[in-house]
Amino acid sequence: MVWLDMVVLEVFSTELNNRLAAEITRLRTLLTGEGGGEAAGSPLTQGKDAYELEVLLRVKESEIQYLKQEISSLKDELQTALRDKKYASDKYKDIYTELSIVKAKADCDISRLKEQLKAATEAQGEKSPVNTTVSGYDIMKSKSNPDFLKKDRSSVSRQLRNIRSKSLKEGLTVQERLKLFESRDLKNN
Repeated sequence: MVWLDMVVLEVFSTELNNRLAAEITRLRTLLTGEGGGEAAGSPLTQGKDAYELEVLLRVKESEIQYLKQEISSLKDELQTALRDKKYASDKYKDIYTELSIVKAKADCDISRLKEQLKAATEAQGEKSPVNTTVSGYDIMKSKSNPDFLKKDRSSVSRQLRNIRSKSLKEGLTVQERLKLFESRDLKNN
């Protein structure tokens, strides 16, 4: 792609140079009167024609200068784009290599940890958990019975059991006993 752009610029530059050379040759032949009698006429007309040709020549030269600057600018932009492309390509290769290394290390760590886990569970005499799946929170469970409510209920039940066993051990006041019965009645409802 970049090579193609360079070729297009070179062709464009060559074409402009050829047109410039042809225009300069044409103007010189008109100025010198070597055009086979084309410039024949009164000296005043020749002077006016010569002046117009000089102005035209200056205009063409300025156009050529502008086009040369444009070509130079495009070449600079192309060189900058090539440098940017090379930098981005090198950066991509570096990042890809780094990610490959990190992935390989992670795979090795996972394998090592699985082996350690397997050895530890076999040392305890348990079934190897390598093929078992870890259950996570299932979002598709009923909204009326989520896991976090089950955990809260079980912790409340434990607290009530602790209070009841305390009442048997230490003997609670009448108010504390009533509170226990009220909480049990609320739980049953």
